[in-house]
Amino acid sequence: MSEWIQRLIQSKRAYRSKLATLPFEEKIILLGQLRQRSLLIQAAKHQRRTDES
Repeated sequence: MSEWIQRLIQSKRAYRSKLATLPFEEKIILLGQLRQRSLLIQAAKHQRRTDES
């Protein structure tokens, strides 16, 4: 496994551990932020499809 992949995996594990220690309220806030991002991505995809037509 390349060094880059190993660092990526280690970073993901560390981030997941950090998320696991967050209070519930902060996790809810993060979920709200993720939802907003996914809505923006969906809107951009829809706009791109509309522009291509």
